[in-house]
Amino acid sequence: MKKIILFICMIMMFTLPCVSQEIGEETPEKVEPVIPSDPNKPSAPSDPVNPSAPKGPSEPDGTVLFQPVRKGDKFMKIGASLGVPLFNTSRKKFAINPKIYPGGTIDLGFGYYVLNGFSLGGSLSFQFYPTVSKNIYFAVPISFDMAYTFALKKWRIPLGAGIGGAFQSYNGAGSKYFGLMAKANAGVYYQYNPNFSIGGNLDWMILPQWYKDTTKNRIGNFFHVAFSVRYHF
Repeated sequence: MKKIILFICMIMMFTLPCVSQEIGEETPEKVEPVIPSDPNKPSAPSDPVNPSAPKGPSEPDGTVLFQPVRKGDKFMKIGASLGVPLFNTSRKKFAINPKIYPGGTIDLGFGYYVLNGFSLGGSLSFQFYPTVSKNIYFAVPISFDMAYTFALKKWRIPLGAGIGGAFQSYNGAGSKYFGLMAKANAGVYYQYNPNFSIGGNLDWMILPQWYKDTTKNRIGNFFHVAFSVRYHF
């Protein structure tokens, strides 16, 4: 019996060091080889699971570009202005006193942006001017307008022109005329919220009157300082 116990002890003495050595040793991790990237090869798209992963050069970054004057936007305008008759032009003289005092106007307008910043529309105004002879000169210009609007933060700067026709009368029903009209204008508006902007325009309007007797032909030149409110939708 003693021999058997001695034999078992000798086996344990030789076996324990081998087992402890195997437990103490760690298996090294497998290292993947590093392959240098080719600078001419386009980068891979970002990982949808990891949003912080770098994006490829052709992939949009999701940034929304705000455009203050966009294609498809519309506005309506209402305002009042001071009209100043500057001079009349005839075949014989370039600048003739029109003998009309400054008057007031009521202005209506509409615009539609067919492109970013570029709008087409129309306008209608009712204009009243007292004359030297204590009569009233009345005009209703109707025009087709076009303009380009520059945007600087909340400021809008439209530059445009219009062409159309105008109903004119002098001294009530004593004299009536319908003829062409043309105008150029520049404005400044402050858009304090998405729906409303407030500002004004400076307009130069030309109203020609042509007759069979060309000696009576004349072209009226009017300057307007307008205050307007625009509703955007």
